[in-house]
Parts: sequence; C-alpha cells; structure tokens
Amino acid sequence: MFIAQWSMLIVKHFVAPQKFVKKTKFWAGVVQIELISTNIRYHFYRHTIHDAVIKNDQQAKQKQLFN
Repeated sequence: MFIAQWSMLIVKHFVAPQKFVKKTKFWAGVVQIELISTNIRYHFYRHTIHDAVIKNDQQAKQKQLFN
C-alpha cells in the first residue's frame, strides 16, 4: 500500500500519466521510475519527493491567485 501510494504520487506530480510508466522499483527509500517512451529512469528519494510535492502545490496555489 505504501509503495503504491508513493508511485502514484510521483507519477502524478513529476513524471507522466500511469500509462506511460514501464516499471517502478523501490529500495532503501529510493524510487526508480522508467518510462516507456524514453527509457529515461527517474530516481526520487522520499524527502525530495515530499519537498517537491509541497513546492508544486504552493506554485499551483500561486498561479490560481494570479489567474
């Protein structure tokens, strides 16, 4: 359950819709996501995911204020 939540969080905020994700790997607090289209692998650490999600949410709120 924990892993599934992380993978969806990462996909939603950073990488691509779920259908573009080829595979996800998890080990020692690191998440790796590989995309189907590019074969690029994204590595995320738990603390950076959390920080980036907060940052994204703040940016989204700021954009809403100005629009």
